[in-house]
Parts: sequence; structure tokens; C-alpha cells
Amino acid sequence: MRKTTKKVIKNKFDYKMAETLARIFCTKEEIADIMDVTVEALDADDKFLKIYRKSIAGGKAKIREKELVLVELDMLDRAGTQDFYRSFAYACINKKAYNTANADIYLYRQFKSRRTEITGHPFMKLLSSRNSYGQSFKEMLFLSSVNCDLNGNAYLLVNRVEFLGKRLPVEFVPLPAKYVTPRLDSQNALVDHYLYEAGGATLKVKPADIIKFKIPHPESNIYSFAPVSAFNFTLDIEYLQSRYQRRFFDNDGSPGFVISLPKELRDETFERYKKQYKENHTGVDNARNPLILDSGATVTELGRTQKEMDFTSSRKQILEEIMLVLDVSKQVMNIFEDSNFNNSRNALMTWIKNTIEPYANMVFNEQLTAFVQDNYDEKLITAMEYDVTDVDLQLKEIDLFAKHQLATKNELRRVRNWDDYDDTRANDLFYK
Repeated sequence: MRKTTKKVIKNKFDYKMAETLARIFCTKEEIADIMDVTVEALDADDKFLKIYRKSIAGGKAKIREKELVLVELDMLDRAGTQDFYRSFAYACINKKAYNTANADIYLYRQFKSRRTEITGHPFMKLLSSRNSYGQSFKEMLFLSSVNCDLNGNAYLLVNRVEFLGKRLPVEFVPLPAKYVTPRLDSQNALVDHYLYEAGGATLKVKPADIIKFKIPHPESNIYSFAPVSAFNFTLDIEYLQSRYQRRFFDNDGSPGFVISLPKELRDETFERYKKQYKENHTGVDNARNPLILDSGATVTELGRTQKEMDFTSSRKQILEEIMLVLDVSKQVMNIFEDSNFNNSRNALMTWIKNTIEPYANMVFNEQLTAFVQDNYDEKLITAMEYDVTDVDLQLKEIDLFAKHQLATKNELRRVRNWDDYDDTRANDLFYK
């Protein structure tokens, strides 16, 4: 067995060094080896043990502090990604909501295959009136579409008054979806009531006093599916890229040049250069400021790659994914890279016809029809209609029909929704 030459602790033992080693989590065996003593000697020394335990604990505290800072920074980053209603998503969600709210809503009485439009009805008065907050129904439709994209559902509170023993609807009030929670019955099968909690107030609402619009969830008959949840990490990346670029231009932390000197700097000269650079050459406002040096200093410029400066390609891909999830095309978003006025207009009309109309009919119109049937007459139905008329084509058709006398003057006026001429000759096919 090899004989050890390590010593026991003596009066000249460097406790400060031992403390430093303990703070970087050196084991007793490692400290003993570095300090050239035995582990048994360390274990027998009360002063060392006290320093060791304290230093180990202090080192762990420092680590936890750094970890906490990292967690807080990560939470700050993630907090920005939780707000989906911003940047590209904001633009796409709003574009979809504006076009959805642009519907003309009609009320019909359905009898077999025949529909009769009804104009003077309390429901139509509700739609044409503003609520207590001054909101029109178009604005409520806009907010409802935004809430459906962000939360998967939207809620209209139906305020009522008692009249001749009946509770008649008098106004609609939109409720922000994130403050509304459906409470199920004892069987967890149906909604017993809705709980609205905001600003310290709590409101319990019966299902009959709520119009709920929702994006259907593939796994639930009650809860909805928010389209923004399909983004995965798309909005996280978009937000963090924007934040990186802001920090880049605010701080410009990467060096743009190297300063070389013929001899070693004194401390005061180094601090003066450092202060001058920080005050005059960092940040957007100080870009391209001249750098004045002395002591024979020379400057060598460093190149900066486009990767550091430009996220254009990546952000373009993010925009395309957001548009795809929200079902909005480039032409609809007024991005005219590969289009002109004519095909963009056709793309907008096609989008309204094939996207907005089916979306509005399933999510909003079905619920409005259920409301009028539950509150007024089961034979009533609503219709949300969008004008996708190609005006130029329509005018060409009118000119062609008039030129070849294929329609009467009044028939052509009705195409444009104009009133008939009072002159009966306007109904004569050959009257000019």
C-alpha cells in the first residue's frame, strides 16, 4: 500500500482558498488534494467544516438566484407570446372580423320551400338599434368574430324586460369570452348557467339569456376550439424575433470594430475609452457617430452578416402560416406580390363567397335563427348575406341586354336594386 505524504491542517492553512473552492462545489476530496491535506484532517477541523457548509449553501443560493433570473426572463418572453391579438395575427383576425360583420341580415318566414321577408319585426329593430354602450350590431358581430378566433367562442348577453307576463329581449351586450365560464349541471351533460367574472363583479346568467357563438371542438359538444391554438410556436417565434430585433437596435451589443493600440493601456485610459464608446456609439440614435481616438490607436471594422440584421424570410413564413390557419389569403391582406387589381378583387370576392359566408352561416347565423325561433316564432329564419357582385361585369350585362332589347327598362333597373319607372311603357320590351 502506497504511503500518503499529505499533511494535516496546520496554522498556515488557507481557509480563504478553501472557502472559494467550496463555493464552486469542490468536494472535500478535491479540496484535500488541492490543499495537500488529508480528508480526515478536514473532517476533524471545526473551522473548516463551518466554512465548508456555509460556502456550499452560499454557492447553491447563487445558482438558485441565477436560475430564478433565467426563469423570470423566460416568463417575460412567454408573457409576450400569450397575447395572440398582435402583429400579423391582429391584422388577419381583424380582416376576417371586418368582412364577417359586413353582412346584411334578413328575417324570413319559412313555409315549406317558400320564404317571405319580414321587415317590421321586433328582432329587426333590435339589430338596427344600439345598446346601452352605443354599440351597433355590426360592431358586436366584429367583436364576436375576434373572440371566436382568440377564444373559440363569443357571447351576447340578452337583456330583457317584463311585459304582459313575458320577458322580451330589448338589447344585446357582448361579453368578453375570457371572462365567461360555462357551469355544467350535476350530470356534466348540459350547461346549467354561465358565470361572468370581471372587475371584481360576478354575474350568473341563464343559458336562455345568452347567445353563444362558437367554433366547434372535435372532442366536445359544449366547449369550443380556438383557431389561435393551432399556431403551435408560430406566434412565440414571431414575438421573440421582434423582441430580439428591438434589443439589437437598442443596444447593438455585437462589436462593429476592433481598437488596436501599440502598447498596453493604463486603467484610466481603458475606462475612458469604454465610457466614450458606451455613451456615443451604442443604440440607434448614435449610429455612424465618428470615433475619435488617441494614443496611436487604430480601428479595424468587423463585418456583420445579414442573418444578424434580417428576419425577413422567417417572418414571411410566419405570416403565411398565420394566414393559412385563419383562412385569409395574401390578396385579402393587400399583399400584391403576384397579383394586380383585377385578380385581387376576384380573390376577395371568392374568399367572401367560399370562406366568410360558410363561416358566418355556421357560427353566427345558425345561432341567430335559433334565437328568433325560441323567442318569437319557430317558423322564422335569419339569413346573413354578402354582396359579392362584380359591378363592372353587371354593367356590361345590362348594356348588352339593353342594346339587344333582351329585357325591359324596369327589369334592368331591378338588377341594380333601383325602383321601377312609373311610366308603364318601361315594362314594354321594345320601348326605347
